[in-house]
Amino acid sequence: MICLLFFAYLNRDGCFLYCSGWRGVGFFLFLALWLLLFLGSRFTGRVILAGLAVLLAFVYEAGGFVGHVAAAESSAVVTLRALRNNLENAKVQHPQQGYPERLPADPPPFRFRPAYRFAYIPTRNMGEAVASYRIEATPVRPMCGCAIRSFTIADDGRIYVTMQKRPATTSDLPLH
Repeated sequence: MICLLFFAYLNRDGCFLYCSGWRGVGFFLFLALWLLLFLGSRFTGRVILAGLAVLLAFVYEAGGFVGHVAAAESSAVVTLRALRNNLENAKVQHPQQGYPERLPADPPPFRFRPAYRFAYIPTRNMGEAVASYRIEATPVRPMCGCAIRSFTIADDGRIYVTMQKRPATTSDLPLH
């Protein structure tokens, strides 16, 4: 019951489960088992379990939440580059048509891709062909902190970034 109350408190806005996924559920199942063993043990068993808990807390924190944010943002940048490569390949294969109307293929299935929403914004020239584009990657749930920065890649290959809660534009800082 204590574990369920703790889980309900951490997930009160839906962010804990969204950001941690099954890893978070596994953590609470482990916590419930640990608490059951701790309360059912004698003094020596409790000391051993407490020592193991301290060690596991350091290990869990070492691969903690900040690593997830960096991995999500890195995956978004890699996905943007892969999408750009797909568009450039499609343009080379069909030079008269320009860039395609839609993205030619899904980006690679990176683990943290659900943290971002990708939008393809084509720009047409006078002849109605797509002459340029930008692809925006914006966090799906920025209030959760799973992904913080927004990225945009333009047809020139430069990636722009912003920390504001909006899509990045070409007037924002370029990513180095």
